[in-house]
Amino acid sequence: MAMQIVGAALVLDALPPLGAAATRVIRWLAGGSFTLYLVHQPLLLLLASALIEPVESRVTMAVAATMAVLGVCTLLAECAERRKHVYAEMLRGKAQAIA
Repeated sequence: MAMQIVGAALVLDALPPLGAAATRVIRWLAGGSFTLYLVHQPLLLLLASALIEPVESRVTMAVAATMAVLGVCTLLAECAERRKHVYAEMLRGKAQAIA
């Protein structure tokens, strides 16, 4: 895994325009990785239990369920994880007002 990361870094450094674009995308994806890690399984289980047919019996339903869960995870990450600095500032302001 470490060799893959080093190799990708070397390739992206050799191609500056691609490297800059890839860096922005990678940083954006990394900004929501904890939310994805935290909530994807509960959301998949919730969605699978709400469906009438087992998800495993239909590939299109399984793909749609997976895409829906990824979409919800992205929205949650956008509202929470990627805005944590805004919430931290709000809390600091409230704490200073109290003190």
